[in-house]
Parts: sequence; C-alpha cells; structure tokens
Amino acid sequence: MTAFSLLIRGGQTVDPTGRRRADIGIVDGVIEAVETTLDPVDAAVVLDASDAVVATGFVDLCARVGEPGNESAETVESAAIGAAVGGFTTIHSSPDTQPVLDDPSVVRDLQRLAAAAPITVKAIGAITKGCAGTDLAPMREMAALGVSLFSNGGRYITDGGLMRRAFEYLRNAEATMMVHPEAADVCGSGIMHEGECSSRMGVAGRP
Repeated sequence: MTAFSLLIRGGQTVDPTGRRRADIGIVDGVIEAVETTLDPVDAAVVLDASDAVVATGFVDLCARVGEPGNESAETVESAAIGAAVGGFTTIHSSPDTQPVLDDPSVVRDLQRLAAAAPITVKAIGAITKGCAGTDLAPMREMAALGVSLFSNGGRYITDGGLMRRAFEYLRNAEATMMVHPEAADVCGSGIMHEGECSSRMGVAGRP
C-alpha cells in the first residue's frame, strides 16, 4: 500500500475523462493515484475536499500585471500570489506595461522577476512597438527567448498590410498571435455591446 504525502478525499475531480467524485493520492508532489476510494491509512496529510472541485491548474491567457511601470498597484510577485490563491498555475502578462513588452531586454526583465514567483508567469510580446499599431516589434527575437504569445495589448490594429507582415514575420516561429476583435471604423462611438439590450436602451453599440 502506497504511503501518500497528501491524500485529497471526496472532491469533484475534473480531468480529460470528465467530472467525478474521487480521491487523489500524492507522493512528493506527484499524483500517484486517482480512485473512487483510497485508504487514508499512513497518509501524512488528509485533505477533505468534499465541498470542492479538484482540477488541474487554470491558465490566464491575458493577465493585467502592473509591473513594470505600475508597481504601486501590483507587482509580478503579488499578481502571482493572487493568481495562485484563485487556482491559477500559469498567467501571461499583457504586453501593455510601462515600458511595453516590445523588446527582448524588457522581456528578460520580466522573466527575471517571474523566476521567483510561486507560479509560472510568462510574457506576452507586443506585436507592434509601444502597442501603437504602426511599426512591428522584434517578435522573432522575443520568440527566441521563449515568448509564445503575441498581442497588441487590447488595442486593435487597423492596418491590414501591417497585420499581414506580422503573420509572415512569425510564420516559422513557435508562437501564436492574439488579435483584439475590434475595428474603429465599425465600432465608431459605441459604448456597449451591440445587441438587444443596446437597442432597447437606445444607445450606440459596439459589434
């Protein structure tokens, strides 16, 4: 019989097979058993999870991390701690920090800060310099540092030719671009989502 370092009992376990009530036996940080019932005898710690959902760690694909530039509101460390409490094991920092994550040197600084974080903190590289939507940032150089996601920090890029060059620039890199689905010439002065509610309230919507 395996002596577990930690036994998580009775939780609603969520994994690729679905959701079911199960016990999880862990030895030195590694899951060794997931069964309907596991014997708690010899388990160093038994955690009652009967009122909880037990799942793999969540991943935030666009976290607003204050650092660099707005450390008084939040640092990489405090963002990581807050995320960990909420069940996240990986967060990706949006590029529109100050300075913007549009250069390998800034990415290295974030990676240095992230090395001491309790969870994985990754940088999202900016597609354009300063997230301004005019000149491409050195995405391949950032990809070489391990950056696998690129975006323009919630700002849309209206230049179709620039977007094409961005896609071509990353064509052979192991990276993904996340594009904000909004266009100024379509949204205009809308102030809320366009739909039944905006029509009923008589306000301009943003599709």
